[in-house]
Amino acid sequence: VKQSAPGKKKDFSPQLTGPDAKDIYSPAAPIGALAVPLYPPAALAAHAGRVRVVLQITIGVDGRVRNVSPSLAGIPFLGPFTPEFQAAAEAAVAQWRFEPAEIRHIEPRDADGTTIWAMTRSEKKEMTTEVAFTFTETDGAAQVVPEISRGGPKN
Repeated sequence: VKQSAPGKKKDFSPQLTGPDAKDIYSPAAPIGALAVPLYPPAALAAHAGRVRVVLQITIGVDGRVRNVSPSLAGIPFLGPFTPEFQAAAEAAVAQWRFEPAEIRHIEPRDADGTTIWAMTRSEKKEMTTEVAFTFTETDGAAQVVPEISRGGPKN
């Protein structure tokens, strides 16, 4: 998964207040390719088959993964290689980097009789999201597929 940071110039002009002001949320966006965990070698040798690991991650205002924990969104895998699959998934997400989530405050302004929307300020926010890894093994060949949900700001 590759995604580059937006190159838009930010307008940090003084804040205007008004009933038409809006806040726009932009979720964290991956920077570069995201590391994918390796299928644990001992599990591969034992033909452990298909395993799904679901994690909840918090992305800090600096774009780094700050917290990783098992997610309640997935049915936990309980098997002889549970710690190895969990560790592989956690090691991969620890390497991920993001453009942090941001809330942009925009307000209408008059520009020669035309209403334009201008950003008056922005604030980087922590974001919590779910990530799942599906580990599969067929005839000794391993594959790992990541899925990232769209998260929201952390209050």
